Amino acid sequence: RDLHSFPTRRSSDLRFWSTNSWVQLFKFPGLKNIQTRRIWLTHKSSSPIDNNIFNNLRLFTIGLNGYFIEWSFETLLPKYTYKNNGGAIWDFKIKNKLCLLAYDDGAIRIIKIKKNEDPFIVKQFEKTRSKILSLCFENSTNNIFYTGHSTGVINKWDLKTGNILTTINTNQNVKKENEKNLIWTICSINSQYLFAGDSNGRLLILDMNVGNIFQEINEHKGDILTMSFNNNLAEPIIYYSGVDSLIGCIKYDKKNNNFVFTSSFRGQSHDVNALSLIDNNILISGGNTTDICI
Repeated sequence: RDLHSFPTRRSSDLRFWSTNSWVQLFKFPGLKNIQTRRIWLTHKSSSPIDNNIFNNLRLFTIGLNGYFIEWSFETLLPKYTYKNNGGAIWDFKIKNKLCLLAYDDGAIRIIKIKKNEDPFIVKQFEKTRSKILSLCFENSTNNIFYTGHSTGVINKWDLKTGNILTTINTNQNVKKENEKNLIWTICSINSQYLFAGDSNGRLLILDMNVGNIFQEINEHKGDILTMSFNNNLAEPIIYYSGVDSLIGCIKYDKKNNNFVFTSSFRGQSHDVNALSLIDNNILISGGNTTDICI
């Protein structure tokens, strides 16, 4: 199966690679004053009938300039853009035709994505009191999602009602007094465990059944910016990295009912901003340097 990778550069060029041959197929030229922060590549349907894979793909990006963009594979230019007065968009996730946008003004805005239609805004949840830097859907359900904030707070939300169900403060045991954690990245592997990487180099494992920090792993010397995990919920493996460019790996220890740090490696010399695990056996990293590590 021919997989594809979509790294972005500081120029905001989007480059399309084949992970079978590691050949760059083409690129979307960057736009002026567009700083791409996140990319999402999705299929229009689960069983494409068109032999041309590009006819079945949709590509979305968000940036700190506040633009949500869908790109055209025909023109290699934006086909749809959305922007409001919420400021920077720090993160976004797409699931079941819904796109959640995390804004600098503390709001979650939701865009509906339908097949063969332009995206359109459907609702906005009540603003929180801090920047929303990261978000993720709960991996095992469709109606729950989480947000990580610039105040060290993590919220659990009900997608249907827009209500906050649980709030967890992660500012305990920070390295610097009176300094708030920035929750740069979060991911959910099931309904119980949520993982969060913060600006103090901590990987926090939260037990969402009881609403507290279950475990801390302190193997990094700088902000943790990105995570990726496998799809084996019985034996989860989480990879994470950030400012110190060290990629750490943790696994679940059934015997002791905890997570253990198993290994680390470094492929790049500067910040790692993105990790992607493909088919559970290919880990790709990209960051401030011009290389991509596999």
